[in-house]
Amino acid sequence: MSPDQELYDKIFVLSQELGYATFDYLPAEEEGYPFVYIGQTQELPQGNKFAYTGEMNVTLHIYGEIANRKLVSDMKSNLLNEIKRMKETPSFRWYYVDSTSQPSMIPEQGTNQMPQHRPLWHAIIPITLKYIDKGAL
Repeated sequence: MSPDQELYDKIFVLSQELGYATFDYLPAEEEGYPFVYIGQTQELPQGNKFAYTGEMNVTLHIYGEIANRKLVSDMKSNLLNEIKRMKETPSFRWYYVDSTSQPSMIPEQGTNQMPQHRPLWHAIIPITLKYIDKGAL
């Protein structure tokens, strides 16, 4: 499996294990809030004749009702802490790159993707992890 898919699957499971409604798409408003949406991924493989290595960038989104800022903030922190603790998936070892993650919380009134009528908190968590194929260790 590719590092992209292994990391995506692992983050999805970590989020669900924390008890969060987790989606790989922006759900309909009827699904309710709060929820985690696993967004864009970007794989940056690095040339190395000895091992399959590189970096993965993933953007996570958490949406919650405007009255639940603390809940959204706690979800952001909990999910980020679990990802920092993650060390491996079946085929890869992972190393969290702390200096690149700058999570933010922004209030949203509605977007083209989510044209809801109520304001929301939107936590955005950009994450970078370095990986190496476990077969090379």
